[in-house]
Amino acid sequence: MSNDYRSFFDKPYLGSWDLDGKGDVTVKIARIERGELNNKGKIDKKPIIFFEGAKKGWIANVTSCAIIAEIYQTKNVDEWVGKRITLFVGKAPKVAGRPGELTDAIQVRAVKPADEKAA
Repeated sequence: MSNDYRSFFDKPYLGSWDLDGKGDVTVKIARIERGELNNKGKIDKKPIIFFEGAKKGWIANVTSCAIIAEIYQTKNVDEWVGKRITLFVGKAPKVAGRPGELTDAIQVRAVKPADEKAA
């Protein structure tokens, strides 16, 4: 459990603070849902990936989905269920920030986890 102050708020989705200090975290995809998120009055459609044993889902971006598709050689999200991916906290452009401003973000390693290679 993170002691980052953001982890004390009731957030419905995983944030970088949930992985902070854990390094690489390998997870198994349990399901993927189509999410509709309200972004200042505009509805953004995003995939929300849920993992076995996790209480919160993760809002995946286009880059993360492209990496998972590349790892498992399929763009069909139904075929990602049961597969393992490795998450880590990296830097990404801040959505509403100044040009060049970065923020922490959950990202996907572009390789199959070691235990998945044999599968």
